[in-house]
Amino acid sequence: IFGYNGNLMVICIPNCAVEPDFISIIAMLATVVLAFSAVIALLYTRGQVSALVSAHKQALKTEKGRFLFDLDRMYEDTHFANSRVALYDHIDKIRVDLRKRFPNASHEDQNEMMKEESSKLLFKLMQSNGEEYTQIMKMCGFFETLSFFIKRGYIDYQDVIELYGPALISVVDSCSSHIAKRREMNPVGDTRLYENIDALIERARNNNDLN
Repeated sequence: IFGYNGNLMVICIPNCAVEPDFISIIAMLATVVLAFSAVIALLYTRGQVSALVSAHKQALKTEKGRFLFDLDRMYEDTHFANSRVALYDHIDKIRVDLRKRFPNASHEDQNEMMKEESSKLLFKLMQSNGEEYTQIMKMCGFFETLSFFIKRGYIDYQDVIELYGPALISVVDSCSSHIAKRREMNPVGDTRLYENIDALIERARNNNDLN
């Protein structure tokens, strides 16, 4: 503003100082704080997720161990012990008879004859002694259930092979031919009889796990 005061010119300059834009600064700081908080939250969340995953895996491992322990305890219980005894007695009788009748037969030939003789005897028991037949075939039912659990991913294949491989071989040697013949005789009712055992045996043979 210009003015005259006698001979003196007076120049008045108003206060033009610019006030800082505090709102913008606060907004910027808030953005930085939020971004930093988001990073911290992400790192914390990832740590939590990692801990949860680790705990979950450990819990699954513990549960699997407990399940296998309970399964083996059931297998060793009287309920299945009688079935195992009946199965092994059945096998021993046939092997003794075959060794007497065919003393010079090779081990491979003995095994093949064993399957056929076992099938014949099981059919006889099926007609004449249902209780003994059921005891023997209960072992097939046990492995059918395990095979189903493996297929569904409830238990590990390798755990079953390591725990029950020898028993599985006994079931295969004594019952496989009989099961196949039952399917042939009754293609409607028995076509899927013990089908999961077949899948387990095929996998074990392909992996050379039954030798």
